[in-house]
Amino acid sequence: MQALLTDKELLDFKKKADALRKKKYSYQESDALQAAEVNLKVRRAQGRMEEYLNGLIILVGSRGSAYVPFEEAFERSDDPIVIEALEKYNTPEARRDLFYILKALTQIPKTWARSAFTRFLRGTGKQKNSPYDGAGLFGTIYGWKGAEVEAIAKVVAGDNWGHYASYSSVLMSYKDMYNEISDAANQEGYDTIDVDARNYATNADRDVEFLLQCCAWLREKGLADKPTPKAKKPKKARNPKVFKKGDTIRKRHLRDLPLPALVEIPIQRWDNEKREWDTESTETIKYVVIALGNDGYYQHALVEPSSGRAYPTGELWNGEYPSRHKDDLDGAIYLGKWTKAIATNKIVRLDFSWRVKRT
Repeated sequence: MQALLTDKELLDFKKKADALRKKKYSYQESDALQAAEVNLKVRRAQGRMEEYLNGLIILVGSRGSAYVPFEEAFERSDDPIVIEALEKYNTPEARRDLFYILKALTQIPKTWARSAFTRFLRGTGKQKNSPYDGAGLFGTIYGWKGAEVEAIAKVVAGDNWGHYASYSSVLMSYKDMYNEISDAANQEGYDTIDVDARNYATNADRDVEFLLQCCAWLREKGLADKPTPKAKKPKKARNPKVFKKGDTIRKRHLRDLPLPALVEIPIQRWDNEKREWDTESTETIKYVVIALGNDGYYQHALVEPSSGRAYPTGELWNGEYPSRHKDDLDGAIYLGKWTKAIATNKIVRLDFSWRVKRT
């Protein structure tokens, strides 16, 4: 099939771009030329709606695992591989799912960028229980995985800022507020650039008329009924582990560790002379586990063998002790709850390199 632009048109754009590069030009001139090419492709794509939607049907029907690049959806629409994929994925269910994705884009706020749209489809976060068509229809209760929804949203609502033609640029454009915000902040003699501008200045200009035309085409082809959410399986009651002195700690039981906890970790020293780990070592170190974070780390203090007192291994930051990765504690021995105070009048560090000894 025919490409969106003819060879002559592509050559014309290339000549204009080459001419710009040979002279002193402004970014506005370059952006304008780029925008002209994108806009022409968008108009051509909208005029070939069926081929455009077929590409999206394959994407949605495969749940993001099959993808026909935007321009190839037109250039290769009669390719046997594309035809075979379309025959496989062009189902009433896929058309229904795409219908609700596109219908939602006619209703959701302009300030919603791709991340918000993804949460809306999944029914999570701030967009949970939104009053728009398709809200939560792509959540786990309908059998969808987060990565599948993200893959589709990235294509349908991707924020490319008009730098190139894509599936999303046919449906919408993100107004570039970056320069407007920067210009407003400028003072004479200064060029002020707000690096956070893009993060809070989302303004999606969606082509509602074309979106509704797409929805009408999909409805005419036939849509499946809305799916029935899966019944949630009742969660089994969790039996927390009761730690006893001498128990081996496993990561799955870390949440049950009584804090602050005294633990003993088997280690291997780095032998500087041999330039290797001492694998025969039976050495251990003792830590006080003070707090368990949600980021995979734990706060700790080192127990000095000679005094039996616990000291931080570095400076406290906002009242928090130095941290290490929780992997250290998998296989450590629980020695009981730490009942003494932790001395903060000095810092004690090990003067050798070590790693956890795994058995």
